[in-house]
Order: sequence, then structure tokens, then C-alpha cells
Amino acid sequence: MNKDHYPFYGVALVVGAALAVWAGMPIAFLFFLACPLMMFFMMKGMGGMHDSAPAPPTTPSVEQPKRL
Repeated sequence: MNKDHYPFYGVALVVGAALAVWAGMPIAFLFFLACPLMMFFMMKGMGGMHDSAPAPPTTPSVEQPKRL
């Protein structure tokens, strides 16, 4: 999701909410829908954190003596 489009998404949400209230939807239901919408935008705003590869295993900093 491109962050340049966030203002347009915000306007669309406000207009959609106004139309829903005008059509007779209870305002409490809009508050109920706000939670998943906020979660969606927060997860998109985090970026690709889940795309990173696991870190390679670390090696001990102290060398072990070699056995002959």
C-alpha cells in the first residue's frame, strides 16, 4: 500500500461513514468497524517485517581448544 494514498483512503472512509449514517446505520456499529480498519492500516504501516530471513546462528567468541 502506497503511503501517498492515505489521505484519499481517509476521505473515502469519512464519506462512507457519513453515507452509512445517512442511510440509517447506527453510529455504534461504525465504532465496531473502526477497530479492524485501524489494525489493517497499522499492519500495513509496519512494512515488510515478516519478509526478513532468520538470522544465521552465532558462533562462540571464545575459541575451543583443538583435540589431537
